[in-house]
Amino acid sequence: MDMKKLFAGSMLVAASTAQASVVDYSSLQDLFGEPVTLSATGKPQRASDAPASMEIIDAETIRRSGAQNITDVLRRATSVSVRSGFKGNADVSIRGMNQAYSNRLLVLINGRQMYQDHYGVTFWDMLPVQLSEIQQIEIVRGPNTALFGFNAASGVINIVTYSPLLKDVDEVTARIGTQNYTETNAVLTHKISDNSAVRISAGMKDGDDYSRDTMQTPISETNAISGQVVNVDFQSTLKNGGVVSTELNHGYSRGDLYAPPGAGRSARHTTSIKGEYSKDTDFGLVSLSAYYNSFNEDLDLGSLGSPLGVFEIDNDLYVVKGELLKKLNADHTLRVAAEYRRNNINSNLTDEDELDNLYYDVYSVSTMWDWQVNSKLSWTNSLRFDHLKLGRDDEIDPNITASPIGGLVGLSSKESYSRRIDEVSFNTGLLYKHTDKDTFRASIARGLRVPALLQLGNTSLRPDNIALLTSPQTELEVNMTYEVGYTRKLPELNGEIGANIFHQRISDVIGIGVIPASPTTDIGGTQYTVISEFNLGDTESVGVELFMNANPTENLEYGFNYTYNIFEDESDSRTAAIQPLTTSTSQNKHQATVWSRYTMGKWELDGALHYVSKALYPGSVLPDEQVDDYFVLNTRVGYNLTDATSIALDGVNLLEEHNEWGQSALLGNGANELGRSVFLTINHKF
Repeated sequence: MDMKKLFAGSMLVAASTAQASVVDYSSLQDLFGEPVTLSATGKPQRASDAPASMEIIDAETIRRSGAQNITDVLRRATSVSVRSGFKGNADVSIRGMNQAYSNRLLVLINGRQMYQDHYGVTFWDMLPVQLSEIQQIEIVRGPNTALFGFNAASGVINIVTYSPLLKDVDEVTARIGTQNYTETNAVLTHKISDNSAVRISAGMKDGDDYSRDTMQTPISETNAISGQVVNVDFQSTLKNGGVVSTELNHGYSRGDLYAPPGAGRSARHTTSIKGEYSKDTDFGLVSLSAYYNSFNEDLDLGSLGSPLGVFEIDNDLYVVKGELLKKLNADHTLRVAAEYRRNNINSNLTDEDELDNLYYDVYSVSTMWDWQVNSKLSWTNSLRFDHLKLGRDDEIDPNITASPIGGLVGLSSKESYSRRIDEVSFNTGLLYKHTDKDTFRASIARGLRVPALLQLGNTSLRPDNIALLTSPQTELEVNMTYEVGYTRKLPELNGEIGANIFHQRISDVIGIGVIPASPTTDIGGTQYTVISEFNLGDTESVGVELFMNANPTENLEYGFNYTYNIFEDESDSRTAAIQPLTTSTSQNKHQATVWSRYTMGKWELDGALHYVSKALYPGSVLPDEQVDDYFVLNTRVGYNLTDATSIALDGVNLLEEHNEWGQSALLGNGANELGRSVFLTINHKF
């Protein structure tokens, strides 16, 4: 790229930051020949300039994937583990440590948290977004707590949608398939004025699951997935140059899922509203935002054979944030931010009473300094301080506090919840562009995962003599990651090839332990089987990531990636007798993806083959169980009837039926065998 083009691009980035809510991703990508991101440091920059290891999946890749959901798209990404148990339900992690309710990965839509804090889970099947309105999916590998806060402990996925001011997306999609699957969705953009626009999207889906014959307690797979979501995005540029944006959405979903004590059928409602204002001032770009997330769930574990009954959960999250992004001079950029969040839960898992039973407040300040040392070397540092105040409104059942097991898990009184947590997280990264083709990265990061609300506040005694008891004194997980990487551009193939080597140590890993009924678990004269969560120990892993992509001709694209990740565990002596740490065997050491897409006139041919190696799940209630290695082949054959209308035949998991979870991993009923699916999709743009 010549200096004139680079200067023009820099000016365009600067102009975009003046209206941060409407960064023109498409124009910047066309200019630089690569995607632009905000998810690495909080400022717009080319993906190749980001100090973090990351991958961006663009809109065309999403469209050509033939995927019915975001998790099918994510399977192709380097080091992203996707384990599905039921149709529409999956657990996703980055660089291993995948588990039911995988809770070390922070998922966002336009910077707004989709991660549910009640148990640290993302319900992918009810994200309030349609695939056709996604500009790009930004995947940050490794901790980024310093930018996004608690729970960006192992990575971040930020889903960026099109700006209604800049992109007029109007289309409708209909899909039918095996397992009685039906889906319809639509996206409509309306320009209210030259300075204001709104985008409305809505979708609904319904279907059955695969055969349940392999489950421990076979049940009907009929009507196993159903959901509706609607989303409204409004943006307006004011006369003073400020930008106002509002997002409002609501979703409903009913389906089957894995839960820590087993598997169950869940009905969920979510509502969210977000407002943001940004303006370029003499002090720099000022951004103010606030949002509210409401989550309600009725989880019926008994429907899938578990002795546990119906759980009700209400979780409310309030977030207010202010930020200043300032370019001090040509070489230095500074970002400072302050944030407040209030998180509270009401559930019959914590008490029979109503309203704000368990809560915490978090006060945060953070900063980022980006220094362009010279034309080849840049150094980026991010630092964040979080102060968390935990509390509980209601008294704990005195039978629990008086019991030996209550003392073991730290439930002595309501005052056990009067806890304060102060933590620091950071990221520091060096990026060196040795030549126009060769780039080296080195980084260190400290990420934090705060225990989920239910991991701090379960105090439920079930009528089936099962007690769900967790400790408010559970320690945070800390992920220290060290990484070096290399990327080389391949201009002759219009692509790139690269590798990363990383080492991560996760301390105080939180996991489930089962304590059999005994005199020690006597609560009020009844001996309970206790299901609790403990800091089980520390785990270390060393991994290698290899990746390559190429676009040698206008009609052909292809690529591959491979990840090797090996774990070593060190169980905590205090909890080893209850449940030793088993990360080293239950994680997949190898995973790989090969993909290609070819265009031939009006025809589009796409395919992606995924490989995942075996895993062993040591059982605490059930015997040890091995899940064999497996392949997943997803394909798409599309035909453009006109410039506006296309039809496609999509295939999912065409090679073999397989399990991705073991029953032992879920303490009970699980291990649904995933079958083959075929879909017919019609899309029309208007």
